[in-house]
Amino acid sequence: MLPKYLSKIIFLLFVLIFISSITNAQIKIGLNGGVNFASHTISGTSSDITLMRKTGFTIGAIAEYPISNNFSVRLNAGYIQRGGKNKILSLGNKENKFFYEYIELSPYITYKVINSKIFAKIIGGLSFGHLINADVNSNGNNFSIKDNLYLFNITSNFGLEIEIPILAKTSLILNGIYSLGLKNISRYGIALKTNDINLNIGFLYGLL
Repeated sequence: MLPKYLSKIIFLLFVLIFISSITNAQIKIGLNGGVNFASHTISGTSSDITLMRKTGFTIGAIAEYPISNNFSVRLNAGYIQRGGKNKILSLGNKENKFFYEYIELSPYITYKVINSKIFAKIIGGLSFGHLINADVNSNGNNFSIKDNLYLFNITSNFGLEIEIPILAKTSLILNGIYSLGLKNISRYGIALKTNDINLNIGFLYGLL
């Protein structure tokens, strides 16, 4: 589904660049992407459900604004594949795969715990997601469950990041983020929340 929505991600990138260009601060912009190990938590159901992680990917744009030597505010805009897998013992323990696709806007605070030639950061923030597609694959059959889910999702995100300068204005970034759903996304019967681990690689480029 990504190609259909890639134009939206590119548009968000240009919005971030425009916002950055009208300030005099040392703004950094960039791109990142990686793998998402997606799962979800379920309450209000029987205990014979085994939850597992499903591999997806994420891609997006970054704008970062330093507010001190160690603190920065960051805005991420991008696409992420959430979802998960489960097995239900009473139904023969067959695997069901859930695919949730979101466009997300994520404000972060970053704090440098090591400020040297290589920067180590603690990062934390929220993601506000809009559901663009939701499918389940069960016993080889694929069908949409988008109407069963709320379109809006909120997650709390925190993790660690390494920033490695590679050129005068360009840095390589590597991060790992744990994402915990704060909102029930199911319209019916159960409480369903996303639960993800993101591993990303990208770059930051200083505009000034």
